[in-house]
Amino acid sequence: LKRQSIDRSVLYHQSFEAPEARILAVDDTPANLMVVTKLLRETQAEIDTAGSGAEALEKTLQRKYHVILMDHMMPEMDGIECMRGIRNQTGGLSKEAKFIVLTANAGSEEKALYEKEGFDGYLLKPVSGDSLENEVHRLLPPELVTVKRKEENTLRESASWVQSRHKKANVIITVPSVADIPGELWDGHNIRMIPLKIETENGTFRDGIDVDAGAILSYMEEKGRKAKIRGLETNELETFFAEQLQYANNIIHLTASGKVADNGFFASEEAARTFDNVTVFDTAHISTGLGIMALEADEMAADGRSPEEIIHRLESMRKEVHTWFIVESMDHLLISGQMNNRMVASITRAFMIHPMIEMKRGRMKVTGVYVGTREHTWKRYIARVLRNPDRIDKRRLYITHVGLAKKDIDWIMSEVEKRISFDEVYVTQASPAISVNVGPGTFGLLYKENGSD
Repeated sequence: LKRQSIDRSVLYHQSFEAPEARILAVDDTPANLMVVTKLLRETQAEIDTAGSGAEALEKTLQRKYHVILMDHMMPEMDGIECMRGIRNQTGGLSKEAKFIVLTANAGSEEKALYEKEGFDGYLLKPVSGDSLENEVHRLLPPELVTVKRKEENTLRESASWVQSRHKKANVIITVPSVADIPGELWDGHNIRMIPLKIETENGTFRDGIDVDAGAILSYMEEKGRKAKIRGLETNELETFFAEQLQYANNIIHLTASGKVADNGFFASEEAARTFDNVTVFDTAHISTGLGIMALEADEMAADGRSPEEIIHRLESMRKEVHTWFIVESMDHLLISGQMNNRMVASITRAFMIHPMIEMKRGRMKVTGVYVGTREHTWKRYIARVLRNPDRIDKRRLYITHVGLAKKDIDWIMSEVEKRISFDEVYVTQASPAISVNVGPGTFGLLYKENGSD
């Protein structure tokens, strides 16, 4: 029942580590420098940046670099002039550096020009993480590199300008880490995930990568410590979209409801304006409700449907997906800013009242309350959620929970089976970000309405 790591869907795994290597990236566009820096971050190499040829000359006069990534088209001093200046620089420390040109020009004449000018490598923009790592790995001194994985593309010694380009998908689906897609359903899907950040007194952690739900809940329970979700920033999303566009012509990015706190919708929309092929879609759901929509959107993308067809289907799915949870108390919802009625929270805590939270038109609403023991309230909640079996799509049921034991899950599944027999039941631990918001003891039954395609 443990939630699987999401890092296979967020980032490629670095092929090598080189903590003693020094790399300089030169580009007059800050976003390009940011992308290159983040793509190489996992290699642990020291990476400096320069926003112009003049700044690059200043840095290479003071420091030795092993590899220099050089944008060709820059104002005042282009990449070719800058490379010449560094190699002929009096007193310069990077005359022996290897140079990789970064360019949008893919013609044979340009390739011949770069080879003639003495560039050691050549990469087309936009640059993918794998191709960038391959070239840097190839050109770094071998003694600085520790290989993490062996791949034919990583170790080959062929010239960089004959690198093959991966065939792009027409559409890929991307989501934030609160999508809570069951781990076993990742296989066979091409959904890409960007992790949210969880801020604590001990630092900031990537949701589902640096910390799991159990660890963050234990931290919060210790001396009443607080943890807060940090919404994604525009520049983080721009970098993420740029990385994913190496593999697809179009991106459809699904977000949690724009009407809940830390939803990421507005930052995603702002980031998408940088590109002409990124569409942001507000699912009006959270957690696995968002995940259900992402799974169907990805299946449509795999079937060759256009972005317009996928968006049209998602719009109808908003009403078909049912997202509701029963929570132990409203304390975590208050702390996270998802709810603001402190009096109601105090009453529910004092009288052992367990609220049912349902997504209604994109908002989290208390649509039921149950009083009594956990078993009694859970039984009533399950009965209510499954009260109209003829309307429920019985192919899949999703049980998403926060910190429940196996015996609790088994009991829930037994109660479900008494009412409806589903073809498949998927159980997943909610992401750390969702767990912080709703608190331990929470669980939900999520599904689509009958007849959904």
